[in-house]
Amino acid sequence: MKLEKKKKPYFGSHSYSQRKLIKELSEHPNILDVLEKYPPEKSKIGLSRDTVQEYLKEIVATPSKTVIDGLRRSLGLLWYRIFNGLEIQGLSSLKEQIEGKQVIYLPCHRSHLDYLVLSYVLDQEYMEVPHILAGSNLNLAGVGRMLKGGGAVFMRRSFKNNPVYATAFITYLYYLLDHKIPIEVFIEGGRSRTGKNLPPRIGILSILIEYLLQNSDKDMQLVPISFTYERIPEETAYLKELEGAAKQQENLLELLNAYKVLKKNFGKVFVSFAPPMSLRSMMGEYLESNNLEGMPEPDTKNFDEMAYSFGMDVMDQINTHTRISALPVVATALLSEKHQGFHRNDLLNKSQFLVDVYQAVHPRAQDTLVESEGGLSGIIEYLIQGGTVQRIKDPDEDIFYFKSREKIRLNLYKNIFVHHFVIPSIIALKLKQGVKTREKLLQDILFFDDLYRHEFMFPRSYDFTEAINTMITFSLDNGLITETDGELLPSPAKAKELNLLANILQPFLETFYVAIKVLTSKKVSFPQDADKLVALFRENHQKYLLLGKVNSLEGNLTVSYKNIIRFFTEEKIILLSKGKSRRKMIRKDEEFDKIHDLYDKLFPKEIF
Repeated sequence: MKLEKKKKPYFGSHSYSQRKLIKELSEHPNILDVLEKYPPEKSKIGLSRDTVQEYLKEIVATPSKTVIDGLRRSLGLLWYRIFNGLEIQGLSSLKEQIEGKQVIYLPCHRSHLDYLVLSYVLDQEYMEVPHILAGSNLNLAGVGRMLKGGGAVFMRRSFKNNPVYATAFITYLYYLLDHKIPIEVFIEGGRSRTGKNLPPRIGILSILIEYLLQNSDKDMQLVPISFTYERIPEETAYLKELEGAAKQQENLLELLNAYKVLKKNFGKVFVSFAPPMSLRSMMGEYLESNNLEGMPEPDTKNFDEMAYSFGMDVMDQINTHTRISALPVVATALLSEKHQGFHRNDLLNKSQFLVDVYQAVHPRAQDTLVESEGGLSGIIEYLIQGGTVQRIKDPDEDIFYFKSREKIRLNLYKNIFVHHFVIPSIIALKLKQGVKTREKLLQDILFFDDLYRHEFMFPRSYDFTEAINTMITFSLDNGLITETDGELLPSPAKAKELNLLANILQPFLETFYVAIKVLTSKKVSFPQDADKLVALFRENHQKYLLLGKVNSLEGNLTVSYKNIIRFFTEEKIILLSKGKSRRKMIRKDEEFDKIHDLYDKLFPKEIF
């Protein structure tokens, strides 16, 4: 009997020609309506049917089996050369759960390779390759055509001032949804340059919600996906940006140079699929939990809040399913001390302690911890061989150290891991400062959750009380603290471990220290150019490092100070407005004096 070879599904059962589809969509009633509303003679941008077809030609993918076949062969060879393997988690059960359903893949975004890795993994598992919503900056000569053949749907960063373009894009997206074509959307928008997950962008999510509001008989399954690279391919470019260099726009040269692929090895790649989430069910649960009689209207604040809530639920699943290798653990241990030298066994013990904490506080620790080659000790050897860590031979015990400039590199990997330690770190810090009750710890954690809202993300449903109790139980079991009549006291014998935890969030505290000191000094004259204020923060951060007032070079980042400006603006401490040449200018706002109270609460005494 002849066995039939299993066929690849490519893009699924529905196929289309770009040329024919553009013609069809340009006659769609929604597009005709918007053209009537914005006729060429009344429009500054001269819109016409030809303009719409140009927009659609720019947007619509050209899915090609030939391109997929070529990518399958070339990527298989590429992965073999640059990775030590692809490890996939959660895909087997997912296949059954999404069978015959509309699927929206929502990965985090770590690297340009994310696009290719996900499509390759799904193709290898005989699953449909998704259409990928990608920034139009990747629609480059030569590269753009190949990406379109692989399912890329190019979209502009903003539709705000072009209603015809917006209608053309949404009409095509609805066409894909009408035909149950799987879609891939990077929920964070752009790539994370810091290692941390970014807040969700709600633009596409809002469009998906509106589609369900218009089609009451339909649903879609949201699939959160986490990518973890043992070594980040764009590490060098990201480090330059974190140190203050201008963000590089993608171009063909950058895409090729970013991976001198045949000369480097980036370790393993871990792709983790979370269980699918029914968007229709999420909408119903939102109505019930908020006691709403009907769905919020699109283009309203309430609608945006709902979409952001769904985005946060997705990001929570990505965080929960992110795989953790040994490098982020060791990087966190290295950066959580004021000194830069260490003995190997001391570093191993501190790293293992962090693993123990992670296992205590993370609900899926056993599924997400990765056994790296050589374990924690192997990562130390890797850092030595790569030049990040230096060795000084000593007859008693060798001393290892890292130079200050390596802090930002290590911080890139620490940030993959750090959100799991926000609550343990705050607890350790407040216990050191004399807080003795669980009730006061909860107040402080809620305060810091608000303070760090642009740095770390917790979903609305997060149970902080349970998280505190979990960490306190671990601390009691391991002798970090004692409890007598409801009072918590640090154990002097475990001061090193508590200091290690408390220091994890020190860089984020230090940025507030610097920002408040600068804003309340004579260094700033208002109104102040926003970009120049960030530069002033960073300049003074460096001065405070020299004076010993702060300790973290890795905290001196443009992105961190921009987050603080955003926080102060939302708190009405400063006012952000457009000045001459449309530059953003900062002035004191009505609540500026609150900055002194904030300082007193953050720094009950000079702790740096």
